[in-house]
Amino acid sequence: MGRSRVVVSPKLRKALRSLPDLVEQEIKPEMEEGGELILADMRLGLPRDSGKGSDALEFKVERGGLRLRIGLLTKRALRKAFHLRFIEFGTKGLTGEMRSDGRKRRDSLKSDGTNFFGKYPDLPARRATPFMQPAFDINREHLLQKLRESQRRAIARARQS
Repeated sequence: MGRSRVVVSPKLRKALRSLPDLVEQEIKPEMEEGGELILADMRLGLPRDSGKGSDALEFKVERGGLRLRIGLLTKRALRKAFHLRFIEFGTKGLTGEMRSDGRKRRDSLKSDGTNFFGKYPDLPARRATPFMQPAFDINREHLLQKLRESQRRAIARARQS
């Protein structure tokens, strides 16, 4: 069985090698701008009580500029604002002597050391108040359009060099 080989001209090889750097230079500022927009909308949609949750939200553009992370990114932020997941997704609540799967609840007294809640405390369900996904949905098309434009610019710059 024979071998086949494709020879690429040195000029094209140089352009292809420089392409990732050019793409990163073009895309990273657009990703940072998109992250700021999404984060601002998340903070607007977040129900405010003390402001701890809003302060814990942050964004980071990963190395290479092709990945954007938004939300509670560090362990400290997760500890500081653990309650944000209850706001985003809601809670089920507990009432009565039975669990949701039909088993009996544990028959012991519920207390946090200072307050007594009784054997079967009534914990109301809390409805979800999403703020993360709507903020992303609002800014998705704008961010994708900006990224497409920056990719075109990077390819044009690579073509010129």
